[in-house]
Amino acid sequence: MARHALFRERRIGHKQRSDEMRKRLVLRSLIGKLVGALKLDANREIIAAGPALKLRLASVPGARSEWHVLHDLPVAPDERVRRHAQLRDLRKIRMRVGCKTARKELINPGAAELARRQTDAMHNDEVRGDTRGARVKMRRQHLAHPGEKPRGPINLHAWNNATIALRHAENAPMSDSNASYVARDLAHVWHPCTQMKDHEQDVPLVPIRRGQGVWLEDFAGRRYLDAVSSWWVNLFGHANPRINAAISAQLGELEHVILAGFTHEPVIALSAALVKVAPPGLSRCFYADNGSSAVEVAVKMSFHYWRNVGQTKKRGFITLANSYHGETLGALAVGDVELYKAIYKPLLMEVRVVGSPDCYAREPGVTWAAHSISQFAHMEEALARHHEETAAVIVEPLVQCAGSMRMYDPVYLKLLRAACDRYGVHLIADEVAVGFGRTGTLFACEQAAIRPDFLCLSKGLTGGYLPLSVVMTTEDVYAAFYDEYVKLNAFLHSHSYSGNPLACAAALASLAIFDADKVLERNRVLAAHMGNRARVLEEHPHVAEVRQHGMITAIEFLKNKAAREPYPWQERRGLKVYRHGLTRGVLLRPIGNVVYFMPPYVITPEEIDLMVTVAHEGIAKATCD
Repeated sequence: MARHALFRERRIGHKQRSDEMRKRLVLRSLIGKLVGALKLDANREIIAAGPALKLRLASVPGARSEWHVLHDLPVAPDERVRRHAQLRDLRKIRMRVGCKTARKELINPGAAELARRQTDAMHNDEVRGDTRGARVKMRRQHLAHPGEKPRGPINLHAWNNATIALRHAENAPMSDSNASYVARDLAHVWHPCTQMKDHEQDVPLVPIRRGQGVWLEDFAGRRYLDAVSSWWVNLFGHANPRINAAISAQLGELEHVILAGFTHEPVIALSAALVKVAPPGLSRCFYADNGSSAVEVAVKMSFHYWRNVGQTKKRGFITLANSYHGETLGALAVGDVELYKAIYKPLLMEVRVVGSPDCYAREPGVTWAAHSISQFAHMEEALARHHEETAAVIVEPLVQCAGSMRMYDPVYLKLLRAACDRYGVHLIADEVAVGFGRTGTLFACEQAAIRPDFLCLSKGLTGGYLPLSVVMTTEDVYAAFYDEYVKLNAFLHSHSYSGNPLACAAALASLAIFDADKVLERNRVLAAHMGNRARVLEEHPHVAEVRQHGMITAIEFLKNKAAREPYPWQERRGLKVYRHGLTRGVLLRPIGNVVYFMPPYVITPEEIDLMVTVAHEGIAKATCD
């Protein structure tokens, strides 16, 4: 007999099984997420404004399937149970919860020991969709026996093994194929940079089944063009066969080994390859896990360098206004985006913030270069006054990505390198987001023909496959830590997965693609096409600027174009663009009121056309009132 033969689905409203079979039930189930708010009125009617609950049944040998509802809901007329709203326009709810059949003796369910939460059989009860489409009513007769004291509050987070089928109206935002994944996700996953309550309201959560090239596909078969490279990491498309093959080959040899006291071929080869393509003079590679960690390494290494060479006063850092360098405490401290930083300020070291060369702020008729030069006066003044106590200046070369994709001219980097040399201060170039071709050259610093003292790389380093970061630095910095052990000058910083062989193999494959496919040359053609198409939006009455560096294009829309008055951030206009993009099969993730494109390099001109068209539509919808 097939193992599922013991479980039979019985739908609400169907004829009851025989009394004998109904008596032989031992009810064992756990409560999952309830969505929205449940209300039990005086007539013992449970009212659910939206989708209802997800149950999972403990595995019980010999169990038969029955339909059940919660047995221990309090019965106070005005009692409300908080639930976890997920999807709207629910048409019907079906709960399939298993019950155990005792093989020889009858067991009284009321006396049975139940797992966490008790349920009881729901026969001939009614589950119907309200005509308004947003409320579901579930009538049952035996929430508690007459005179029985309610068993207390319900644990909405416990669940084990049951299923719930959600039937949606024709205009439902998500199919049943996706809904089960959403329900399971929201039961446990806490997503990054997310107000999780949004997913209970009007921000869809999209479960992805597979990726290919620039496309992502959900479990209902809908596709989304990944216009943001999945948070700026993917270079050569999802499921790239060459990177797949490199990781697979490495997986058969060595998955990981400690990098302290041991080494391996992928990390050796990757280090040599990076030194070959990086700005001349960056000859040492220190590995970490991610971009924030790389910034932490650079900040600590700069501070420690000055200590090792006897200049212990040099312990401060200078950063640009509106900069972003990560969200660990050290990286957060040297950034300046208040959205991320404000709440944690009591935990952070103090840094000096100087005016940004952001060219969005330039006067009409002023060139990017002229504006960037004029803004360097702020940095010059800070270095002149504080260089003796400053260890390093840290910048994002050319594009402040998380700072609304604000951009500036390479001339600023030239001036900054010269000033750091003049005042004896390190320069940290955070190219975590802009490295590996994003700005048109392999590294953004190349456009200013400079070499930083520390170059932080991550995101595109592995082609978007695996977490890995590296800080590249000079022989001079390396030599300051090279000493006898007893002097305690070593750089004692580590991460468990530093230089992971699989990640290094992916990075080597990614670098090889740059050479084999002449990527930077092809990108110049793609960037020109993307810029030409996007600049059409400059005529839109609510678009203030279309700006571009290489394969990064940003469109800033606002409330009043003439006065440069932005929309209040509380209105979340960019969210309207995001939602529209999903309906049209394009993943756009605006930063506030800035829509940007940072697609994988395998995108085609036709796909760029789609991407820009959908963005144009989304901006029109977001600004139409």
